Amino acid sequence: MDDSHETIDHHVVRAAAAGDSLAWERIVHEYVPRLIGFCRSKGLSPENAEEIAQSTMVRVVAHLGAYAERGRFEPWLFRIALNLIVDEGRRARRHATPTDPEQLIAFAGGDSSVHEGSIREEVDEARLDRALDALTDAERTVLDLRYGGGLGFRAIADVLDEPMGTLLARHHRALGKLRDHLGLPEKGEES
Repeated sequence: MDDSHETIDHHVVRAAAAGDSLAWERIVHEYVPRLIGFCRSKGLSPENAEEIAQSTMVRVVAHLGAYAERGRFEPWLFRIALNLIVDEGRRARRHATPTDPEQLIAFAGGDSSVHEGSIREEVDEARLDRALDALTDAERTVLDLRYGGGLGFRAIADVLDEPMGTLLARHHRALGKLRDHLGLPEKGEES
């Protein structure tokens, strides 16, 4: 059911830990954009998202030598980012806005086959914000990790330390709530 796998394998992580600058560049190139996307989906400004991504990578560098969990680097990295985001949220409560409203609407059942921009005609940002506000924090976090961070369900389960079945149900429920609040038909249903 999980459609992703760890992008960076344990050999690259070990090489980076041993000081291989090319391995480290590969890790940075792969994960910094995804970390920024995840941070943006959690409502951080572009500047704060970049700062959290950089802080995450600094913490990774500081602890990479002690990292020993083979095949779990990605969840470890995103867990660090999530903890930093939670800390940031405690300092400054922000209203979360999605990085890519069209993608969330499409996954909730909106017409994703139409040309770019027309989904905004179907659902405006204010309606999407209200629909997202109706989600629980746990539901929103699953969507943010999935669509903002690009993580697969197995990695999300590792980040949140929860059973995959629970996360799959939460993801399904969150998309259903978005669909209901936005007045979109279920996938496969004619409008």
